[in-house]
Amino acid sequence: MHLYALLLAGATSLKPLTGRVALVTGASRGIGKGIALELGAAGCTVYCAARSSRQTGFVSDDRPVAASVGELTVEQTAEDVTLNGGKGIPVPCDCSDEKAIEEVIARIRSDEGRLDVIVPSAFATPPKLADAAFRDDFWKQGMEMWDCCHGVGLRGTYATLLKATPLLIETAQKYDTRPLACLISSFGGQAYTFNVAYGVGKAATDRLARDASAQLSKHDVDTISLYPGVVATEGNLEMEERGEWAAASGGLDLAKAESPRFSGRAVVALL
Repeated sequence: MHLYALLLAGATSLKPLTGRVALVTGASRGIGKGIALELGAAGCTVYCAARSSRQTGFVSDDRPVAASVGELTVEQTAEDVTLNGGKGIPVPCDCSDEKAIEEVIARIRSDEGRLDVIVPSAFATPPKLADAAFRDDFWKQGMEMWDCCHGVGLRGTYATLLKATPLLIETAQKYDTRPLACLISSFGGQAYTFNVAYGVGKAATDRLARDASAQLSKHDVDTISLYPGVVATEGNLEMEERGEWAAASGGLDLAKAESPRFSGRAVVALL
């Protein structure tokens, strides 16, 4: 069955993933949360990693959301994963800190003994996202835009892949499965989108997936870069409500956007 047909059929008809273990970063909201929920619905144990946490008392306010959205923490995502049929485990984690990521992987190794899929989805909110300055000329944006797009988004993705790979390889050796590293990119990796720093970061993510595959395929570990389309995340919907979306996005139609869980169905279909 083609991937497109699987996506249309919905997550309930996809291959059950009971017994498999996943790590999703950036899991407190947006695409990361949507992917975590779909992995849970397919039966996975999902380690939900992000900064926003009841345990630490930190909740990101980088992107405003409507009060009706409710709580956006790793604990809430983990609870929702469990309600959807999986096992959610909250992991407060600064995904820009490689030591923190290393500790998460060590915990998964100790508690689960395997790791079947990683989805490094953490991404820092770019500066000036709420207006047309987000799409301005690169020489007017300064280094802040570069550091933001390449810090958590690119460096954090590389660090997660780096720290997780030994356990992914061990899982492939011990079990009849091919672990997956699913890196979150976008069409900005192929064509100009939003601004220069954003596009360079996504192109680098694509190259990371390709070059890592050259080394990991012989160990029966797969790597891909996943391209969500326009996504109706909590933050994007709030920007639309506040009248900021059109200027920031360049006129993209949010009414035709994907849900955050749609990307999750794609990940499940690949496992």
